[in-house]
Amino acid sequence: PRLIARFRALHPQVQVSCNVMTRKNVLAALLDGLVHLAGTSSRGLGRDIECRPFASDAVILVVPVDHPWAAQGEIEPQELLTENFILREETAGTRRVLEDGLADHGLHVDQLQTVMVMANSEAIRTGVEENIGVAFISRLVAADGIELGRIAEVRVANLDLRQQLYMARNVRRPATKAQGAFWEFIFDPANGAQFQSTS
Repeated sequence: PRLIARFRALHPQVQVSCNVMTRKNVLAALLDGLVHLAGTSSRGLGRDIECRPFASDAVILVVPVDHPWAAQGEIEPQELLTENFILREETAGTRRVLEDGLADHGLHVDQLQTVMVMANSEAIRTGVEENIGVAFISRLVAADGIELGRIAEVRVANLDLRQQLYMARNVRRPATKAQGAFWEFIFDPANGAQFQSTS
C-alpha cells in the first residue's frame, strides 16, 4: 500500500486495483492477462514472465506485545519449538526462507507447533495481534503493526532471514501507459530506499 500510495501521489489520475494471491494464482493471472504487474518473492514464473528484483526484505519473528519473548528481545533457535506458530502455506516465499534458515540450525518447520496455516501475511499479522500464535513474516508487512505497538519483533540468535522481491510482468502483453509508468517508478533509483526493509 505504501508503494502504491507514493505512485498515486505522482499520478493521481491512475486507478489501481490490487489483489493478494498465491504464487500459482499470480502466474495464472499474469498469463491470462487478469493482472498486468505482480510483486512476488518467486523468480522462476515462466518463459513469458519477466521478473526483475526491486527490493530486499527481512523475514522476522513477530509476537503479541505482551508475550514474554517481547520483553526478552532475543531468543535461541531451539526456543522456537516451544511456541504456537501461524505459518504461511508451503509454496510461499517467506515459508521457504524460514525452512532454509531453520535447516541451518538443524531444525525443520515440521517441528514447530503449528496452530494455523494462512495464505496471506496481513492475516497472519492480525492473528499474532489476536494472540493466536507467533509468526515469521515480512518486515515490510510487519512494520505498521510494530510501529503502532500491536505486535513486537523478536530477534532469533544467528538467524538472519532475507528474501529478494521481484516485480513481474507478461512480456507478451503490451503495457498501457499507466502500467509502463508504474514499472518505471518501481525501478527508478530515486525510489529504491522506499522499498527496502532493514535488518
